[in-house]
Amino acid sequence: MVKKIKLSLMKNKQKGAVQLPLATSFTLFLAFISIMLGIGVCIAIFFPVDALVRDSRKDFINQEMQGVGRQITSFIEQRNSLLKDYVEFPVVTQTVMQPQANQGNIQDFLDDLSLLGSKVPLTLLDFSGQTIYSTGNNNNDYEYLYQSPPNPDKDLVLKLVFNPINQAYDWQIIRPILYQGYAEGFLVAEIPMEMLVNAVGLKESSENHRIQIRDNNTTFFDIGLQDRPLESNIPLKSLGLILSYNSDETNLREGREQLIFELIASLFLFLVLSLLAANFFGRRYLIYPLEKLRLFAHDLAEGKSIQMVESQHRFSEISDLERYFKDMVNKVVNREQSLQEAKKQLEGLNTQLVNQQQQLVHSEKLASVGHLAAGVAHEINNPAAYVKGNMEVLKDYKTSIQQVIGAYEILENEIDNADNPSLKDLVTSIQALKKDQDLEFVLEDIDELLRDSLYGMERIQKIVLDLKSFSRVDDSDRTLVDINQDVIEIALRLVGNELKYKCNISLDLKALPKLNCYPGELSQVIMNLLINARDAIHEKGEISISSECIDDVIQIKVSDTGEGISEANMLKLFDPFFTTKEVGKGTGLGLSISIDIVEKHGGKMTVSSQPGKGSCFTIVLPLVNPSDTDASCANPSTKPASQA
Repeated sequence: MVKKIKLSLMKNKQKGAVQLPLATSFTLFLAFISIMLGIGVCIAIFFPVDALVRDSRKDFINQEMQGVGRQITSFIEQRNSLLKDYVEFPVVTQTVMQPQANQGNIQDFLDDLSLLGSKVPLTLLDFSGQTIYSTGNNNNDYEYLYQSPPNPDKDLVLKLVFNPINQAYDWQIIRPILYQGYAEGFLVAEIPMEMLVNAVGLKESSENHRIQIRDNNTTFFDIGLQDRPLESNIPLKSLGLILSYNSDETNLREGREQLIFELIASLFLFLVLSLLAANFFGRRYLIYPLEKLRLFAHDLAEGKSIQMVESQHRFSEISDLERYFKDMVNKVVNREQSLQEAKKQLEGLNTQLVNQQQQLVHSEKLASVGHLAAGVAHEINNPAAYVKGNMEVLKDYKTSIQQVIGAYEILENEIDNADNPSLKDLVTSIQALKKDQDLEFVLEDIDELLRDSLYGMERIQKIVLDLKSFSRVDDSDRTLVDINQDVIEIALRLVGNELKYKCNISLDLKALPKLNCYPGELSQVIMNLLINARDAIHEKGEISISSECIDDVIQIKVSDTGEGISEANMLKLFDPFFTTKEVGKGTGLGLSISIDIVEKHGGKMTVSSQPGKGSCFTIVLPLVNPSDTDASCANPSTKPASQA
């Protein structure tokens, strides 16, 4: 039996049989039963429900049309009742009896009247149907009232008359004017059909229907779906008219579709509830314990600490699996602790390595400072020499000035005694002394000497500050600086003495936005490139430096007309300790450190070279930094630097 089970399992594996969880299988089975049951129920109730929906929809439409009929009747009866009140005014009766005497009064009276706030043409007729006064342009013929006078006892006299102007029927509400029980005249209100349509809302009601107002012989109003035959009639008894209508089958289809949708929704809800019940029981007794073990395994793989609590399960296999998993977790935890200790040791070594790397960068910077010491000393010595010479000349000038001033003091004392015979000789000797000492030239030359000395001291101070800024260890925080002035020009001033005797410097520095960076480190990069360019030029050449902002990146190019770089050396150019210089003239770390500094700023450095023609190093620095939210190439914050 065991062999048969093993053989069956092997066959299933070979066939690639799909293995489903028990809860999922149960859920799928229940879902299948629910779907089949739902389909059967839908088929069983669809046709009766369809007939029920059709009948219900017809009843609803009939009630809607009856409401429309009541609104039409109410519209006419309200205005008829108001007209009935108007004919009882004495001025109306008096005008019918004596038209000429009351013509002015009836005009004022009728012009002020309205039917429920709406102005409509009102016409006052005598008993023969002749118009006494009308508020509108009335060309209607009312002789039929004389030929066939309406019954005075009838509460509502209504007639629909075709209006050729607007090609529609108008309503005429006729009220007899009684005197001693006889009709002596008539008051006629003409209501346009459009007023009734708007008041009752027949246009809105006809969106899905065809609506018609008629009598047995004439159709007075027809609106809606003209291609639909009329099926139902509602008598408007008080008006003597018939309201006919028909509805669009679309409404019936919408009702059926709504019912089918609700049926499907109910079936879907039943199916969802069944699936939820199946999932609840399946997960509680089978899936949840396995899911718990899976989560433990996931936390273990993520390196999180886990604590497994033994629990009772309905299946012994799950209990065994949990126990085996717990043993495995203990072994993994022990190994992880060993790895954590090894990790701490590696982190300590890595920290030491980073510190040593920083010291190496600073050492390379100090080596560059030492390399520049002779040139910087020469730059400082020149202004210092003429400052010293100026001071010595100023010392001699001081002696001459003191002699002249002393003589003037003696003269001042002698002038007080005008009888002194030696006064003339003293003045002559003072003038000779001024001429001998050239006092006017001395006074003019003092200003020039002081100006030259001040310029020399400022130059010395600037060189010292640049050297100090370059040689210091950069702070941990970036600084918002102008790359042209605070990086490129500082590097040029530091190595200017090294370059000016061997090559010409060409600058093309465009206006740049300020960059959040470590300016000392970037100055070191530019200085390394300039020194390498100088070393690549054997006799006399040219070094070009350009900067510009393109697509929100700052691009710096340093090119030379030196000997270039061979293809073999290009592959090792940025390797640490690689150098083509003589022993003792280079550490081989300049370009390696430079590319690390550029990448530290999120940028990149590339090189192109042609042996015998020169090389070009390109540095690209992005403006997008956490503190550079306002920087962009479209808004440079600086003017172009001075060009050489």
